[in-house]
Amino acid sequence: MIIPVKYVLVALFFAFPTIALAFQDAGADSEPCQALVMDHVTERMCLENEVELATSNLLEAEARVRKQVAVWDEEDLLVDQALDLFEKSVAAFKSYLSSDCEVSAASAAGGNGAHDMRLTCQKKLIMLRIQHLQEQEGYFGG
Repeated sequence: MIIPVKYVLVALFFAFPTIALAFQDAGADSEPCQALVMDHVTERMCLENEVELATSNLLEAEARVRKQVAVWDEEDLLVDQALDLFEKSVAAFKSYLSSDCEVSAASAAGGNGAHDMRLTCQKKLIMLRIQHLQEQEGYFGG
């Protein structure tokens, strides 16, 4: 039995989710899921996997910033203020992510691509947020 290459690549994406992010880290402009998958169901599963991985990476990045702020060599009042502002920023990003990606999904006009558009938006915004958090981590001596 011969297995088409596209199915092997999709299986690798699910088995090793970091492969999907490696495409982005390497500067690839194309979306790995759309580039490799032909059927809509598999493409959606791939997108869901990428968003899940990106969300996990986002939570880790947030934890690193919290840790850096907590050990920041400043007065306790300033540390507490920075932590409070960071938590407000985290909440605001979640709200922005939800509302902005709903706008993207709405552009599908009720079509079956709405969920995929929402997922693609979420992945892009989460990856941008992670980059920004990496910068913020350095603000506090990281």
